[in-house]
Amino acid sequence: MNSATQRRRADYDEAPYGSSVRPVPSPDHLAAVAHLFGVDPPAVDTARVLEIGCASGANLLPFASAYPEATVVGIDLSGVQIAAGRHTAAAKGLRNVTLLHGDIAEFDLNPLGPFDFIVCHGVYSWVPDHVREAVLDTIRTALAPQGVAYVSYDVYPGWKTKEVLRDFLTRFDHPVGMPAERARRARTLIDFLGDVAPAGSELERLVLTYLSTSGQIGDNYLLHEELERFNSPCYFVDFVERLDAHELVYLADARPDTMYAANYAEEAAQRLIEECESQLELEQRLDFVGNRAFRQSLVVPACRAAQIRYDVGPARFPLLHFASRLPAADGFTRFDHSSQYYGEPGTRQIYTNDHGVKAALDVLTACWPHTVSWHRLTRAVRERLTGAGLEPPADLQTRIDMLLQMLIVRGLVCYRLDPVAPVDDPTAPSMFTR
Repeated sequence: MNSATQRRRADYDEAPYGSSVRPVPSPDHLAAVAHLFGVDPPAVDTARVLEIGCASGANLLPFASAYPEATVVGIDLSGVQIAAGRHTAAAKGLRNVTLLHGDIAEFDLNPLGPFDFIVCHGVYSWVPDHVREAVLDTIRTALAPQGVAYVSYDVYPGWKTKEVLRDFLTRFDHPVGMPAERARRARTLIDFLGDVAPAGSELERLVLTYLSTSGQIGDNYLLHEELERFNSPCYFVDFVERLDAHELVYLADARPDTMYAANYAEEAAQRLIEECESQLELEQRLDFVGNRAFRQSLVVPACRAAQIRYDVGPARFPLLHFASRLPAADGFTRFDHSSQYYGEPGTRQIYTNDHGVKAALDVLTACWPHTVSWHRLTRAVRERLTGAGLEPPADLQTRIDMLLQMLIVRGLVCYRLDPVAPVDDPTAPSMFTR
């Protein structure tokens, strides 16, 4: 292990980076997104899962507990974090978890694979070049042919704004002393910028935005985000090119609603669609439009590229289970052809006078936070309309499918390949909550 790696390991041992449950990179979510875009994933309940940079396993251990037939492996550079994770796994009696202490650039994980799902969150942009290459090479060699990988990373143009503050802090940071002292000095520097920034300037806006959340940011986050030695953002299309060099391809964003121009003003959306010749070009342009700073990409072996479909359509819906909470804004549904808003105030809302759409939103909301299958949703909507004294329209299924398609594109519905049903203990959290 070289001196730079030893320093990075010491940094994370002395000030462990926070570890938490993240629903977006969970294999059950990744499987549903992959299915939505035409790539059928491995079964989640018996999956072999690898997390690169697992910290203390807070993201892995709940999955291992929920799926006892799955095999879960995590690796992290911090021995302190791995020891904590092993202790928790033992205390919970989890026998399907292996947590490894090591450097992904030096550790051969192939004997433990192949893996159905590989997750790498919060690592790729924060390591040296050779480690980034090792991450992609591990995905190439250790991911099963039918597997799905997830990589999060910082992107331009949005990250350029964040770099101003980071560059200032790292320029005047003295990487000596205890972590708490370095964090205190960094906060002092941020306060200084806030005091001297010209009123109304971009610098003032940047600092005020940071200060508005800094009270919720712990020292360890500050140390590993703002003062980390390595940080290498990139443009989305550059990341895609790196995938190609490793015989991998981009499948989709882990948040599919970020992939579509339809979430912008109609005129702008139409122009984006007309001018962009590919999905990749469209998403790169959307990154500029939205000043995006962070991405969460699903990645698959290049041999599966021909299966990918970006036109989210009803053909993929029958195997999915949906969950959404969009209550009638005025408290109840009216089946009198009047238009109503559905959704919580201050959030994205649906405006409709369609009886079938209203009934579908009622059914989904009544089931929340549990899921309802595509087949059951249609049956329940028919029952809801009949109970209201209405004849279900002949094209009801088409209307429901169009609603689901819109909810997916707008990011207003959760979906999975496995149902989330009520548990016996009413006080236990649902799978979505966990």
